[in-house]
Amino acid sequence: MSNSSKVADYVQAMCKSFASNKAGGLKATYYLQLSGTGGGDWTVSVIDGRCQTNSGRPSNANTQITMSTDNYLKLAGGRLDIRGAVQSGQIRVGGDLQLALKFAEIFPPWESHVKADTTPPTPPSTDPTPAQPTPPETGDTPTISDYARTMPNGFRPNKAGSLRATYQFQISGSDGGTWTVTVSNGTCSTSKVQTDSPNVIIALNDANFIKLAEGKLNTTQAYRQGQIKISGDLNLAAKIPDIFGAWADTVGSTPFPTPQQPTTPDSKREPQPERPDPKPMPKVPSGTVYPSLTNGSFDEYQDYVRKGEKKVWKEDQFPERYGKYWTLKTIREKSGRRFHIMDSGVFGKFTQRYFRGGGRDYHIHGRHSQVVTSRYEFDLVLYQTVAAQPGKAYTFGGSMVSFFQGTSGPPVHNKIFKTIGIDPTGGDDYKAASVVWGDRDGRDNEWRYPSLKVKAQAEAITVFIRLENEEDDVGDTELNIIHLDNFRLE
Repeated sequence: MSNSSKVADYVQAMCKSFASNKAGGLKATYYLQLSGTGGGDWTVSVIDGRCQTNSGRPSNANTQITMSTDNYLKLAGGRLDIRGAVQSGQIRVGGDLQLALKFAEIFPPWESHVKADTTPPTPPSTDPTPAQPTPPETGDTPTISDYARTMPNGFRPNKAGSLRATYQFQISGSDGGTWTVTVSNGTCSTSKVQTDSPNVIIALNDANFIKLAEGKLNTTQAYRQGQIKISGDLNLAAKIPDIFGAWADTVGSTPFPTPQQPTTPDSKREPQPERPDPKPMPKVPSGTVYPSLTNGSFDEYQDYVRKGEKKVWKEDQFPERYGKYWTLKTIREKSGRRFHIMDSGVFGKFTQRYFRGGGRDYHIHGRHSQVVTSRYEFDLVLYQTVAAQPGKAYTFGGSMVSFFQGTSGPPVHNKIFKTIGIDPTGGDDYKAASVVWGDRDGRDNEWRYPSLKVKAQAEAITVFIRLENEEDDVGDTELNIIHLDNFRLE
């Protein structure tokens, strides 16, 4: 039995071991990415106590689990602890870590369900024609693009923790180029684009980048010797050896979330399980896709509804609303204490009544600005999916300002953070590794004008605005305030 067929049998046997009583009403899609001999992409779907496996990569996954085929077979046989393997880097996880850890609970060892190999040996060929030697595979020597594209395979989410940073690698040499590496909340992605606002820029030649991939480059020594040039946040640059282990041995595998490339007609491979024809671009999202960025000026509004109830702040004359055509997602808020969201006109009247404000409708463009405010901590994201032309570069930007403890005091930086992002594949999950994030801006009491440029990889892209207030509580006489205005996608 070939190793690829063996792995396929193991995947297909998973549902025979599925513990539906442990899964309960769980709804999740796992993307299994198996590297090495016999590896490939697999989808494992769990919904309402049922399990299904399919070959190929899912269009949308809650969790991506990457490991070698050897480790996968150990997991199937109960010889690998998934939690320890994640911590040691033997298994890499993208997306929801808790779902990945639950994987071992709902799929107890399933090796015993794999059919024994009863395939009879192949008789010797009676064809008098001499056997032709197998043609060598083309492209045996990896390119710099191969090394850069597979960099997420060396990512250590347990070391990165909640780090959010954008690294830009400027690689010189005949096969060099500019690559953006985005690290966000335990996920990592790479793309061959130049972002306008990376946290750190690292310039090095192709030979040193390969050494980095092999784990043989002392980055501190190379920086001191001038082999690496760094501009931006030196502390973030210093984290690279910690959050990235060697990944050179994975070159040739497909890192998440790089789109799967179609197989060439001339490629000689062992038969694989039947799968849909691969596409060069991800599918257009099934949700609403607007022809262009709509209401980027936040002049039109929709009711803020929670649990079926239209929200107001204290009185009916102060309705809570957020930008029409935008989707709002709450990531985190203080238990029992929510944030408030409204247009700047209503907010001006509210502060005049309850905080002795001047009643000003504070905005710099159009009729209003979007206001998000609270005395308590919060974390939220606004997003919108827009039609795009694959391969075309798009720039997203706008105007934002935050006021820690109100507008009357001095600036207090790095308490309220504002970040924009773009998913060039059109996905709407802010946690996805495919999202390219700009600078996490913590400047206070001054208008900021972030801008982010990426190249579309599908027929739609999604733009994100993330707002984070990290202060637990500023007291009942103060408010933390954010204004959004005049966003554009060009």
